Amino acid sequence: MQNMIRSMARFSAAMTLFGFQQFQNVLEAFADSADNLKTRQSLDAVTDALASELGDETKPAYDSMVRLSNQVVDRTFDTLKKARPGRKKAEARDSADEAAGTSEPGAAAKAEEVELAAD
Repeated sequence: MQNMIRSMARFSAAMTLFGFQQFQNVLEAFADSADNLKTRQSLDAVTDALASELGDETKPAYDSMVRLSNQVVDRTFDTLKKARPGRKKAEARDSADEAAGTSEPGAAAKAEEVELAAD
């Protein structure tokens, strides 16, 4: 039993420090999309590995927590976008592209222009 508790304590310490390290990486790499992608992939890989170890009783709670955290992040960013005075047109275009599900810059605006021209 003592060794099991030691293992759990080591795991908790490692996960906490890993979380801080990844948070620091995100802050440092915020502007660099290559580093940002690498950090996101690392976090996703560890998260997937941990989630795959969850039991059937715990999985619904995990899924619920993920949905809630995604909603909080989405609403926070939506609020920040709306609250920024003098928002640039490019940011609005990027949001439209994201909503349209495309990574091509200005694709949503181009599609709207094509639809207007067709009418």
